[in-house]
Amino acid sequence: MITFIRHAEALHNVQYTQQTNTSLTDKGIKQANNLSGNYDIVICSPLLRTRQTLDFSNIIYKDLIFLSSCREVLNGAPCNYYNGEEIIIESRKNIMNRLSILKIYLEEKSKNNNICVISHHDILYELTGRYLKNCEKIIIPFNKLL
Repeated sequence: MITFIRHAEALHNVQYTQQTNTSLTDKGIKQANNLSGNYDIVICSPLLRTRQTLDFSNIIYKDLIFLSSCREVLNGAPCNYYNGEEIIIESRKNIMNRLSILKIYLEEKSKNNNICVISHHDILYELTGRYLKNCEKIIIPFNKLL
């Protein structure tokens, strides 16, 4: 089983912004405070809002891995880019390649490990087929991933 969590509410979720790599709102911090769980491995997108979701949570873990393969789709929205990063639009082929790499990694790590993945709307939809709300958690067996 793998636990998937969408990041808590971030600035771009409540207002249009040209800000890159947006941080959590006060509401998002409170949402994250309510997250808990005990995992062998937490795999987290390196973007600020996912890192903050973990940092403000009560999640306990043995190992933490930041993977760019679970970073949000590069779709032109400034919030999905680092400060100073060139804004390019990621191709569907590249997104699918990234997800394939992530699935292989999850399959390997999920053997004998309790895993949590903290990621983003579009990536989690592509993996689970579900649109998760901010800070929503879903638990899925590896063999049920899309």
